[in-house]
Amino acid sequence: LSFCQGLQTSLNAGTGFASYQWSNNASTPSITENAGGAYAVTVTDANGCVTNAGVTVVEFPVTPPQISGATAFCAGDNVVLDAGNGYASYTWSNNATGQTATITQGGFYSVTATDINGCVSNGGMQVTQNPLPNVSIGGSASFCIGGFTTLNAGAGFSQYLWSDGSTSPAVQVSQPGSISVTVTDINGCIASDDINITQDT
Repeated sequence: LSFCQGLQTSLNAGTGFASYQWSNNASTPSITENAGGAYAVTVTDANGCVTNAGVTVVEFPVTPPQISGATAFCAGDNVVLDAGNGYASYTWSNNATGQTATITQGGFYSVTATDINGCVSNGGMQVTQNPLPNVSIGGSASFCIGGFTTLNAGAGFSQYLWSDGSTSPAVQVSQPGSISVTVTDINGCIASDDINITQDT
């Protein structure tokens, strides 16, 4: 006889006896227990005859899944959450049914894991989806012969990388053609913008 930790089990000595005496001092035909161990009962029938019986109850331990994985990701990307091995089956709140679940949107994700004993436990994790940085190159898209134009990717980003190799928020351009910038924000999310520069004649 067995049950999962956190639940309970009922032991029944049967009906028709005049009295019952359990090892936990109960005097009813059945008892409900929430701990494993050895249980015994002494029953007396209407003729005063006494009979003893015993049973060992096994309480299976329950280990809730400990979810691992990144707690944040950038829009357009994903993260993989892992509930850990050692379970017979998994059911995620996004309908995934394996040890891992691929997450493409922010939110709270939970998993129900069932072990080989049929014991069920739950775990969960909050995942944040960070938006991509909003970058737009500002400045004049043209310049006069012998001159230049200053382009600016805006402030507030952690890193800048222009297609000419510059790493500052603003660059001076004195050649026509396309130029782009890639920025990285404090969350590590990346976005790009480009502009075509012309030279006035």
